[in-house]
Amino acid sequence: HRATLLLDGRVLLVGGAGSGGPLACCEIYNPSTGVWSPTDSLGAPRLTDTITLLTNGLVLAAGGLNNADGILASAEFYNPATGKWSPTGSLGTPRHLHGAARLPDGRVLVVGGEGPRQTRTAIVRAAGIPRPVPLRSFGDGLNRLFGLILSLVNAKDGLLLIDEFENDLHPHMLEPIL
Repeated sequence: HRATLLLDGRVLLVGGAGSGGPLACCEIYNPSTGVWSPTDSLGAPRLTDTITLLTNGLVLAAGGLNNADGILASAEFYNPATGKWSPTGSLGTPRHLHGAARLPDGRVLVVGGEGPRQTRTAIVRAAGIPRPVPLRSFGDGLNRLFGLILSLVNAKDGLLLIDEFENDLHPHMLEPIL
């Protein structure tokens, strides 16, 4: 599952994996009451997708995979005020295991991941760059580094918890960092 802190202090928990595969169910945790409550389910079950809190308070779920459709390009918004998910525009390329970050201007940067042919791809678009930058030519290490950077960009108060950190960096980098 994925979780994001909503603007009102509640936590949205999205999807995950069950015995039958990816889940569409979602829950809201209210830390002031300590209570979990069900909320609207995703339109499509998703696993290995991204969720991003937008500046307007909506939450974007993008890409991922599920049993019925394989790797997804679809995306949907969650509106905490209504408790409902709604479809939005799709990614240019189906992908899962990718990273996403909200940029200062409100746009969302989606990078890396695996596409339908299990290849690393990127959909980074910026002024002056006519087409996506092919990160796959730089190897897995750079894709993992971009994932860490994207996570740091979104880290609340500059605090980021990294599980299994040793799997994301080359061992010779651990000693200077730790």
